[in-house]
Amino acid sequence: AFQANENSDIRDFVLALGLSPEISNGIIHEAHSIGGYTGESPLSLATAYASFSNGGYYITPHSYTKVVFRDTNETYNKEIKKIRVMSEETSYMMSSLLQSSAQYGLGGQSYINGAVYGAKTGTSNYSEATIRLNGYGANAVNDLWVAGASPDYAISVWYGYTENIKGYTSYASTISHRRLFQAAAKGIFSNGSNWTQPEGVIQV
Repeated sequence: AFQANENSDIRDFVLALGLSPEISNGIIHEAHSIGGYTGESPLSLATAYASFSNGGYYITPHSYTKVVFRDTNETYNKEIKKIRVMSEETSYMMSSLLQSSAQYGLGGQSYINGAVYGAKTGTSNYSEATIRLNGYGANAVNDLWVAGASPDYAISVWYGYTENIKGYTSYASTISHRRLFQAAAKGIFSNGSNWTQPEGVIQV
């Protein structure tokens, strides 16, 4: 899919989602297609996933919408940008794909309050030199991720160690990141909301 599209279109799309790709000479390398680059945080991933889930709009992350000063009753409204970054049809189809991905990727941790949501797990590897230096096993991984979104909320969690320490690492076989995502989502995702299929999407 990466090769079938213009690199400049891919670059512009991921930038519109608020992500931070590694750009060299105006292009991004193919490893981006499986998350093989450095530069994202749980906040940036959650914001990108929210764009898939809310009809195709990028909304700038924010922790408040307004401040009311008690002494003067003056109100300060936070400027929140809402920009269409993909069609409603693309948004719906991506959410549907991620819904299937959540069921397979999260396994026993996929049930969350009966809520409708989509999610994707991910890992990033150590270099062979780091594995040898720290005596890690062959299936040691540096980072474990889960990012997902319901029609109302988006969540992203990162699980790992901020520094490489001998004897301390995560492994590809762990499910701790899935448990962490499930625990967070149980307090946020609720049953009842679902995505509305646009007229431009025909299911067969």
